Amino acid sequence: KRFFLFLQSEGWIVNNPTVMLKTRLGQQTPILSLTEEQILQLLAQPDQQTFTGYRDYTMFALILDTGLRLGELVSLSLSQVEMKSCFLTGVLGKSRRPRDVPFSDEVRKLLVKYLKIRGDVPVDRLFVTIDGKPMKIRTIQDILSEYGAKAGIKDVRVSPHTLRHTFAKFYILNGGDPFSLQEVLG
Repeated sequence: KRFFLFLQSEGWIVNNPTVMLKTRLGQQTPILSLTEEQILQLLAQPDQQTFTGYRDYTMFALILDTGLRLGELVSLSLSQVEMKSCFLTGVLGKSRRPRDVPFSDEVRKLLVKYLKIRGDVPVDRLFVTIDGKPMKIRTIQDILSEYGAKAGIKDVRVSPHTLRHTFAKFYILNGGDPFSLQEVLG
C-alpha cells in the first residue's frame, strides 16, 4: 500500500489500486505497565550519591511524571525547562507540533538539585554524561534495563516506553480524563 501511495504521489500512476484494501491488523501484544511496588524498586536502584545515579533517578522520575517519549527526553534543552511554572516548553513529539508538558513540584526539586550537580557544561542538552556529552537513546535504554534487572523486575519489560505507559495508566487511575492525557502525551 505504501509503495503504490508513493508511486501515485510521484506521478508514476494516476490511480492507487490499493485504496480499497482494508488494513490487516496483526495480533498486538499488550504493553504491560509497572506496579507501584515495581516503580519504587526501580527508583531505589540508582545510587543518588553519584552524578550518574542522581541523573538517572531524575530522568526516570521525569518520564514517570510527564510521560515523555525517550526521543523527547534526550532532545530536551536547558531553555525548555521552566522551573517557576513547572513546564517543559516546546516539546517536539512525533507530530512535530510543539507542546508544553507540566511536571510536578517534586520533580522540580529533583531538577533544581540535578542542575546544581550538573554544573556549567557547554552542552545545551538537559541530560548529559559524566563527560558532559549529550545522553544517547541507546545508553538510556541500556541503563534502564540494567536497573530493572537489579530491581528484580521480571514479568514486565523495563523500558522508557513502559515508563510512559505506566504514566498514562496512573494518570487515568488518578482521575485524569483521556482527552487531557492525549494532549500531555502528544
